[in-house]
Amino acid sequence: MFVPLEYRSFWGALIIYSDPGTLGLFFSGAIILLERNQQLLTYMFVTPVTLRTFLASKIISLFLIGLLTSVLIASVSLNTTFSLIQLTIAVMLCSVFLHAVV
Repeated sequence: MFVPLEYRSFWGALIIYSDPGTLGLFFSGAIILLERNQQLLTYMFVTPVTLRTFLASKIISLFLIGLLTSVLIASVSLNTTFSLIQLTIAVMLCSVFLHAVV
């Protein structure tokens, strides 16, 4: 499907920022179910890893997955140049807000 040039930036931004969010929700749900089935939280109380470190590692790993998919979508679908720094900051904020709430 061809998207006209005047609508490409709007639809590109919508797809780029909704994909990491949706992907993050699915991954977060799967991680929560997996941790629940493996009773990971009961084992967390006897390890030296703090809860803050545990949550930060989850947010960082899901941010990297979201960033990779966003860069791939932006480079393939937009066919224009884009700022990697701005894209990284936007995806980071989207991932942190989304995964910190979940």
